[in-house]
Amino acid sequence: MLTNIETCMEGYGCGDDTEWGNNIISDQAVQGPSGRIGYQEQVDAVPNQQAVQKCKAIANEAGKLASGLSNIWGSEGSEDFEPFYIANHDGWNCESINVEQAWKIFGDTLYPKTEIEVKSIGDLKTLATMNAWHDDDLKRWNVLLDWFLESSDFTESKCIEVNKSSDEIYEMAGGCVFPRLLVGRLADGSLAGLFIVVVWT
Repeated sequence: MLTNIETCMEGYGCGDDTEWGNNIISDQAVQGPSGRIGYQEQVDAVPNQQAVQKCKAIANEAGKLASGLSNIWGSEGSEDFEPFYIANHDGWNCESINVEQAWKIFGDTLYPKTEIEVKSIGDLKTLATMNAWHDDDLKRWNVLLDWFLESSDFTESKCIEVNKSSDEIYEMAGGCVFPRLLVGRLADGSLAGLFIVVVWT
């Protein structure tokens, strides 16, 4: 399982002993062979191995472009991007990167009072212009975002932001570590891209 996913599952010794005591992703979540997150019975389908290899290669290419980039969401942590994908399999064929599909990326494992926003690459370019560390960092951000926009492998690309609802932000339940995904959709319904988190205490 990706380190960034695990940080979203960790209670850090705080909160109660419920499934989301201080974490946005259930402490019972797993990552299946396709890359999808969920409970064990949701993610054990065997994916198409050609799809897996293609998704891995695309995600790893994105990971190289993103290596060492600043976290433009204002995180208090220092986590890096990790390659992320969900390969096409029985039960998974993403037809559009939208809020409904974003929930399905995580199965039923997200904190029930989670809010998800799906944003355009243009929105991320604006955020990078505002919050990149320096000019060279901004240039690298633009290279990465243009890669997502221009890749012939993708039929579309979006940013997925996972947060708690605004009236829950100061509550322990749901934690303070939130996923950010930058992903593209392939013609077969697979997803490939990057996973990072923000830490807001």
